[in-house]
Amino acid sequence: MIDTLFPNWSNPEAVAAVVGLRVLCNVVIFWCLSNAVGVRSVYTTIVGGLIGFSTVTTMMLLTTNWFGHPVSYFEQLSQLIIIGISLVASVRCEFDLRTVVLLLACSGAAYLLLPMTIIYAEIFVAP
Repeated sequence: MIDTLFPNWSNPEAVAAVVGLRVLCNVVIFWCLSNAVGVRSVYTTIVGGLIGFSTVTTMMLLTTNWFGHPVSYFEQLSQLIIIGISLVASVRCEFDLRTVVLLLACSGAAYLLLPMTIIYAEIFVAP
């Protein structure tokens, strides 16, 4: 099943695992952020929109290669903005368990930027 989702990949299971972990980190970031600062907050709105853009763009880049190389830069930039806004919001709210989980999810998302850069290099630089 994974081979049909990610055709022509050297290791489609690893790609699926990295993408799944990244989506999980983004969902945890959104959940913690919406609980910490409120659902109607500007932070939550911006992060939610960027998470949607990042997820859809990542899947389109990996499965169809339709958008091209420049869009992968915007996707990586959107992930950095998600992490930055989440860190700013975590500093502004009171420190509790949600803040710790938010910081751990942000560090996980930041860690997953490197494998995603390598995956994008496999798509566009070394086909």
